[in-house]
Amino acid sequence: MKKDNMPYISGGKEIFTDSAYSFELTEYPWGNPNGYDGKVYVHIGYSDRGIHVGFTVYESKAPRAKQTQNNSAVCTDSCVEFFFRPDSKKELPYINIEMNSLGTMLLKHSFGRHETYPIDRNDESIFEKYASGWDGEKWRVSYCIPYSVITSCFPDIKPLASGSVISCNFYKCGDHTEKPHYITRYPIMTEKPDYHRPEYFREVTLL
Repeated sequence: MKKDNMPYISGGKEIFTDSAYSFELTEYPWGNPNGYDGKVYVHIGYSDRGIHVGFTVYESKAPRAKQTQNNSAVCTDSCVEFFFRPDSKKELPYINIEMNSLGTMLLKHSFGRHETYPIDRNDESIFEKYASGWDGEKWRVSYCIPYSVITSCFPDIKPLASGSVISCNFYKCGDHTEKPHYITRYPIMTEKPDYHRPEYFREVTLL
């Protein structure tokens, strides 16, 4: 069983360095019938400001990137996603963050696939979003989920710090891409693709 940890980093600029914890997404819970051949790497860490997540996606063709409005259907583009609960011991709702290669972000507080609510984001700068664009070989995106956003959704949980254990999963998809695909960090045992399944989240410990 995969056991992942999240190290402390000073900020988002470190997310693509050795200071962060990195791994490749390799699970295809529903197979790979369309022959998607991209490679996807996740980079995670936390700072005094929040949880930092980055993705490096190697794709040989320019990624589909049609969605430009916040909370639009970025899953139809070449898209990377992070779903998490801030306390692994409680059956809480979860936060889902989805982003395409342009940096267009969907950010919601969810109780399941059919009960999701946009999170207030009047100040976009607090998310520290970064999108490199496709360079002919790869694209990168990163962001911070501030503790203020987490506590606004979960006012009763303890502040995240060293020793905290969250539960989560990491995904790559592209529903309307040339080769639709679904890749995860941890297995999901459902008949059809469905990322809104917190019962398959795994624990990640903040170091």
